[in-house]
Amino acid sequence: MPTAAGAVKTSTTIAAGALPKVSHGQGGYVFDADGKQYIDGSWGPAVYSIGYGNEEVIAAIHDQLNRVMHGYRYTFTSDPLAELTALSMQSVSATLTRWCSCPADPRPWSRR
Repeated sequence: MPTAAGAVKTSTTIAAGALPKVSHGQGGYVFDADGKQYIDGSWGPAVYSIGYGNEEVIAAIHDQLNRVMHGYRYTFTSDPLAELTALSMQSVSATLTRWCSCPADPRPWSRR
């Protein structure tokens, strides 16, 4: 159902009415369709570590996508994965590291 502002009202609302429609992000900010700037307080993992619009990260992602998008962890390994594993094991003095793709996976392995 349309609202007075012409936006489509959904089940996601705040006390002030319908949520603004996100347009884009830059650094730690997001912008709505009207150009209003907001500090991104949601801070998902990618945002708080690299922000939006990081050209170096975008270029690295583009380069990786041109080579291969996904190599299943039970079928393939890679140099970046081996480097990350070595760094992680050094930082926690571990003798075994297993990478997980599901939030439920780390619990059993963290006890070993």
